[in-house]
Amino acid sequence: MREICIIGIGNEIRGDDGVGPAVVRELQKGALSQQADFFDLGGKLFEIPDLARSYPSAFIVDALPPAGDPGTITFIPWHKRWKEPVARYSLHDLDLIWQMQMAGDDAEKIWLVGVEIASLEWGVCLSPELNRKLPDIIRTITRQIHSLLEE
Repeated sequence: MREICIIGIGNEIRGDDGVGPAVVRELQKGALSQQADFFDLGGKLFEIPDLARSYPSAFIVDALPPAGDPGTITFIPWHKRWKEPVARYSLHDLDLIWQMQMAGDDAEKIWLVGVEIASLEWGVCLSPELNRKLPDIIRTITRQIHSLLEE
């Protein structure tokens, strides 16, 4: 087992909602491949608590609703995610809340990595706008994970 668990969630037949699994596939090819185990859970959110508890650090990559700047990345420490009055953290908010309650105290080592999407149109690939930004998204997430692990 490695020191990091990176989990992608999202529905890949709903276009940009599949950004979590797409990001995980790309991260597997890069600098984090020696430090992390990668999981594409799609919509199987019930697997998250056990996976996250099994690692020193866990990162859950998910789509953020469209808000005007597709490709924007937001890192949210799980244990702080509901302390801000305006929250638009995930398209899977309620299901994630239920599942993460199962993580209990381990939630302090879990980060939600939200990627703002362009569209929720049906389709089996990312929107052209988000697909074009995918290399920058991967670089930014990789740098930020390295930075958080050094703290």
